[in-house]
Amino acid sequence: MANTLIYLVDDDDLFLKTAVHNLSQNKSFTIKTFTTGEDVLKALSKKPDIIILDYFLDSEKPNAMTGIKVLQEIKQISPDVEVIMLSGQEDIDVAVNSVKYGAVDYVVKNKSAFIRVQNDIKRVTKNKDKEADQQNFRKFARTMIIFLILLVIFLIIYLIDNSIFGLIPQPGQKPPVEEIPVH
Repeated sequence: MANTLIYLVDDDDLFLKTAVHNLSQNKSFTIKTFTTGEDVLKALSKKPDIIILDYFLDSEKPNAMTGIKVLQEIKQISPDVEVIMLSGQEDIDVAVNSVKYGAVDYVVKNKSAFIRVQNDIKRVTKNKDKEADQQNFRKFARTMIIFLILLVIFLIIYLIDNSIFGLIPQPGQKPPVEEIPVH
């Protein structure tokens, strides 16, 4: 993937700045940050490749959507967007719910969180590249099959009537001369 558009969603400004700093080391990443789920949902039309989403988006604004609710909305609007869920909790139920609703991984915010997120991003981009290659191959194969079918049809017609319905003159045969009526 030439350039990977990553949306980073967290209501903690310090975490956002740290995450941007860590992820921007990779020059093929374009990173956009959001502090609410509502804002990221409005920006889905730009088709991000990956969204890194905080589980608790309502700690600063109690009325804000939770990460799980945002995840559900993302998957309804853009099911092909991969979401990595982040949280400060080491709660298995939170992790299970995140994956159940479509997250590719659940990462606990700890010392190794950024390494794990970067590994997830590599895995997701590698899978997307593989899928794109497979789609391109399928398109190529379909085109070749159509070409071969047309070639076979042409050969069959040629073998049945090698003049191709009179469009190709036979060797030694004079082309038909159209007579013009005289009045």
